[in-house]
Amino acid sequence: MVRAFIALELSQEIKDNLTTAQDTIRGCNARLTCVHPENMHITIKFLGEVREEQLKKVMDTLRSVPFS
Repeated sequence: MVRAFIALELSQEIKDNLTTAQDTIRGCNARLTCVHPENMHITIKFLGEVREEQLKKVMDTLRSVPFS
């Protein structure tokens, strides 16, 4: 089983801006954990545990969705 989700990758410009915002928030003594820039994304749908034999079908289906 694999934990799977559908996500959008972010441009480097957006990641840079979010990293700047994280740096500002860190100075506020808030209890939080910041995500490393290489892991930043927007989750569209969390699929949960998917059997590995179903993963290829899920990925192929998602590739067939028109998106720009």
